[in-house]
Amino acid sequence: MLLAPTSVMKQLEKTMCADSSLAQCSELWQQDGCVDITAAQVAAYPPLTMNLKDGVVLRMTSKDYLLLGSPLAKSAGQYCLGIRDGCDFLHDSSIS
Repeated sequence: MLLAPTSVMKQLEKTMCADSSLAQCSELWQQDGCVDITAAQVAAYPPLTMNLKDGVVLRMTSKDYLLLGSPLAKSAGQYCLGIRDGCDFLHDSSIS
């Protein structure tokens, strides 16, 4: 599970779901974020690249962030979004 700031989550959802060909994209970004989609539909989701501090780059394929068999799923065949809102405090340098 990856935690991202609220602002990053909103931008990821907006950018990804702009592609209307992605099956159940809006539903994935809801609070429970688990849907019934096929492996072929998962494969259609784009790779994500996040540039982190100190030049660290995080690259994920759709199989990295769409998780089959998540404990959050209502059934074994559901895929769940493996990126969750960690609130904007993640960017607050005063929190250690």
